[in-house]
Amino acid sequence: MVSMKGLKAKMIYFVTFISILCMAVLLSISYKISYASLHEEFKGKSIETTKKYSEEFDKWLGIESTNLMEISKNINHFKIYDYDKLQQYLAFQLKEKKSTSSDIYALFPNNRMVSGADWIPDKSLNFRERPWYKEAIKTKQVFFSNPYFDPAFKKIVGTISYPIMDNGNLICVLAADIHFDSITNEVQKAKVSEESYGFLLDGQNNIIVHLNKDYNPDGKTTKNLSQIAEGKLKTLSDNIKNNGEGFEKYVDYDDESKFFTFNKLSTVDWTFAIAEPAHVLKDKLKDLLKGFLIALIISIVISISSVYCLVSKLLKPVRELTDYTKYVSEGNLDKNIIIKAKDEMGELGSKFNDMLNSLKNIVSNINTVYSDVINSSHDLNSKASSLGDISKEISQAMEQISFDAVSLSENMSKQHKSVLDFNEKIDMMSLGMDMLKKSSNDKGAIIQANIQNLNQLGNVNKKMDLHFQTIYNVIESFNESVTAINGMTSEIVGISEQTNLLALNASIEAARAGEYGKGFAVVANEVKNLASQSAKTADMISSSIEKLLKEATKFDAIKRESLQIESFRKEISGEVLNSFSLIQENLKDDMYKIGELLIQIKDIDSSKENIKTIIENVNEISQQSASATEEITASIQSHTIIIDEMIEDISYLDNKVEELSDSVKRFKL
Repeated sequence: MVSMKGLKAKMIYFVTFISILCMAVLLSISYKISYASLHEEFKGKSIETTKKYSEEFDKWLGIESTNLMEISKNINHFKIYDYDKLQQYLAFQLKEKKSTSSDIYALFPNNRMVSGADWIPDKSLNFRERPWYKEAIKTKQVFFSNPYFDPAFKKIVGTISYPIMDNGNLICVLAADIHFDSITNEVQKAKVSEESYGFLLDGQNNIIVHLNKDYNPDGKTTKNLSQIAEGKLKTLSDNIKNNGEGFEKYVDYDDESKFFTFNKLSTVDWTFAIAEPAHVLKDKLKDLLKGFLIALIISIVISISSVYCLVSKLLKPVRELTDYTKYVSEGNLDKNIIIKAKDEMGELGSKFNDMLNSLKNIVSNINTVYSDVINSSHDLNSKASSLGDISKEISQAMEQISFDAVSLSENMSKQHKSVLDFNEKIDMMSLGMDMLKKSSNDKGAIIQANIQNLNQLGNVNKKMDLHFQTIYNVIESFNESVTAINGMTSEIVGISEQTNLLALNASIEAARAGEYGKGFAVVANEVKNLASQSAKTADMISSSIEKLLKEATKFDAIKRESLQIESFRKEISGEVLNSFSLIQENLKDDMYKIGELLIQIKDIDSSKENIKTIIENVNEISQQSASATEEITASIQSHTIIIDEMIEDISYLDNKVEELSDSVKRFKL
């Protein structure tokens, strides 16, 4: 019973350990997959939110850029270059955009500034050295300067500028100081979670808007991202300069680990970023881990209970079988074990009962054989004595037969050696003919393969002829299309001239209409520009058509040369195919003659093998006869000794049979 308890405990411990190990591995893999999924979801949400706000900022800046460009177009179109008229026009525009702009002004190359707010700067100030003026002239595009804090309005203000050109000459640079209230408010409201915050950086990573008010511009200084928080975010600052977007983890100014998601604006070289505490992700993972641990504990309890019940049920038949085995070991074969289970344990009990029945039959047979063996042993003793006398007579006769067999074997060995020499010569000649035939077959296969390749080459040539004909047709169609496009280009030139004339008439009518025709004059000017662009485009198309016509002439020359090359290639391919066909016919005749000669050699080889076989068989028989005679003689001589020993063994066997009878009697049938 102690051993059964030990086996039961071992099985419970082992199965429980395997179950816990498998569950732990499964939960570890599930946790790792869940962690990766949560991390990707966390990262994707942060990136998506950052991009969404960046697009909103780009949209707002794009609207401001469009407004400034519309003002500059009107100034340029209506030639509002007079300082007083320009001031009135800018004041009118400033009144309409007062909610977003603090001033709209123009700076001329002579350092004269015209302000919509009627602000007159100190004459000693040289605004031409300001970045908004120089960069606008340099890029000839809308330029956004880095925002700054305006103490007068107590707001973040940025300058947007655009150059006004006339016939390639700079008239002035139009600029506007716009308020960043809407962007500032949006940045402060930007969140991915409750504890996250957003911030905005300019092109040098100077902070424009930040949650920490100490880092925001104060009108005197600006804070750079790489310098705040004792340089903890310097690496982040460098990565923002080198990459358009990113998702990275750093320690923030409040010594808390956070994920920083950043994205550059497309309108201007600014960067919007969101910082989110890392513990937000960890909190989600902790909840997930708690669920996994609870599931693991419940699974372990269920596994242990299930294993205990299963092992107890499995070991009950084993215990019954152990008790019955002890009963059988005492020599009792009169009972069978009863196991009602229908599984492997039930089958084991059934097989054990079959083994007991077989053992009963064996013991019964042993008792029966015992009496038969006793009777047979007495008969063997008398027969063994007479067998010894007969063996001596046979031994004398076999000695004479052995001497004659040895003489015959020596003569047959000499004849066998001569036949072997003849066979070797026949084999060498047959081998040479086989090699010659194989070589001829290989050459024939190579020639046949080359003929097939030439036939395939002919098929390829036919396909190439069709492809070349298609190419020639495309070239002719291309030449016709080029000629047609050339005619269309002439029509486009005529249309552009008529459009230009129509625009001129429209401008004259607009001038007559006075103030009411200004809007129509703008349309007429645009039509004129379109007509001019159409004429230029038509000239470019005409130039391209001339080049295409020249290339088409080259196509015709290439076509004629390709036809000549194709004709020459077909002649060569035909001659090569005829040569290989003649070689193949000659090789077939040679192979036929070699085959006839090889058949004759095979006949000789077959006869040689028959002779060799006969000699070998006779030689082998003579050797076997001599050897067998000697062995029989020696065997008969030893039989006499063996028979004497057998008589002694039979006596010994009688004693052992008596002992076996005593052992079998202990079983109860």
